[in-house]
Amino acid sequence: MTKTDATHNTSIKIFYGSGWDGLQQLQEEVNDWLDDQGKEVISLTPSVCSVGDPNEMYQGLTVTVWYRDMR
Repeated sequence: MTKTDATHNTSIKIFYGSGWDGLQQLQEEVNDWLDDQGKEVISLTPSVCSVGDPNEMYQGLTVTVWYRDMR
């Protein structure tokens, strides 16, 4: 998900992954996105939560990135 605030020329990108495979894929996705030149990262905030019923819990992770596109 990406949203742009035209008044301040600031954008937000939100990444999400859950479970073992999802978290591994999320790491690659975030790293690839950050490697793309032309972005000034203002803030990067990870948030972790556990979801599911008490017998079958798994972790979910969101990574929120506020940035400016310098291109």
